[in-house]
Amino acid sequence: MSDQEIFVLLKQNPQQGIHKLMVLYGGAIATICRNFLFDCSEEDVEEAIADTFIHFWKNLDKFEIKENYSLKSYLYAIA
Repeated sequence: MSDQEIFVLLKQNPQQGIHKLMVLYGGAIATICRNFLFDCSEEDVEEAIADTFIHFWKNLDKFEIKENYSLKSYLYAIA
């Protein structure tokens, strides 16, 4: 699924769009959060993962699809 298709899904059906993002990128975001928060509790890591998706959702209108700028890199930067 392309970034454009995910972006349209997020606008048309937010719940399904966020779920798709979590399926596609949740594992990598969890790894990023665990690597940065290696000395924190699992609860803190889970909160950071959730905060990543919440921050993304709250700032969805600021995201622009560009040739060299992907949803994946945007999510990873937030994490």
